[in-house]
Amino acid sequence: MLTKKFLVVLTALFCSLWMAASLSAWDGPMVFSRRDGVIYMIAEKGLSAVDVALGLDPDIGPDGRSIAYVTEEVSSDGTESSFIWIKNLENKSVQSVLKGGGRIRLPEWSPDGRHIAFLMFDSEYFWSIHVVRPDGTGFRRVAGSKPGGEGPVLCGSVNWWPDGKSLIAQDGLFVYRFGLDGSLMEKTPVEEFTGDRYATTSTDRFLPHPERKGLWAFTMSVPGTPLFEKTFNEPNQALFLIDMVSGEKKRLTPEDMLAMDINWSPDGKYIFFSGYRDANMNESYPFRIYSLDVETGEITEVSPGEQPSL
Repeated sequence: MLTKKFLVVLTALFCSLWMAASLSAWDGPMVFSRRDGVIYMIAEKGLSAVDVALGLDPDIGPDGRSIAYVTEEVSSDGTESSFIWIKNLENKSVQSVLKGGGRIRLPEWSPDGRHIAFLMFDSEYFWSIHVVRPDGTGFRRVAGSKPGGEGPVLCGSVNWWPDGKSLIAQDGLFVYRFGLDGSLMEKTPVEEFTGDRYATTSTDRFLPHPERKGLWAFTMSVPGTPLFEKTFNEPNQALFLIDMVSGEKKRLTPEDMLAMDINWSPDGKYIFFSGYRDANMNESYPFRIYSLDVETGEITEVSPGEQPSL
């Protein structure tokens, strides 16, 4: 149950955000994927999704006009390569940013649009954080494991700190904050968020609020409904909000809903995520994108899809 102190914090937060923005929290655009090799866009709230590129892991830039995304290629000898591309949604131009010798996942624009961060896997370093400029210059490794096992074996995703000067990642045991020079700025045990050291998987994210210091959204493993656990033989995944100053934590998604791929709306009033309800789990494609009003708790289905970026 929420304490009065936590309710006061949330009320003050959302009253200030409402005064700062008279428009609705999200009017578009948003890009996402559907496991069919196609990237989709909803240009404005209420419009239907249209396909805009072939690839995966899309992320829309802060200008609202450019998307970064990944394509993968397997050569005749079985060698895998990944590519990062940028597409201008207005003039439809496409530019190559980077070719990686290993797998590349989840590129994410910095808030100022000057860099793209991503995870890259190779046999020497496993998953590591890298950054590159949109024109392909400035490619460098920021953090991750090193030969011999030194350093964290990162998983899940890499996300920008709201000021664009550092990066967030997790390895199942700790949530890390790295400077762009690779320096370790913060290292927080996951149980300070979850209350359980073993409740974090590679698909979980930990995201600070865009404006409110100490307020985080995150996902973690939770017991599923009897139907969910019978079908998948594993726990479910739920969305939570926590005030790291007071320690107050609230579950935001119901027992019959899977939640993953979380992202804050730019003003921090909504959390977008993908997942599905128990009623959809046996469909050929059960995944939906949802928006959650953090003030009211209302959850709205937006579109079939995954990996929402806005």
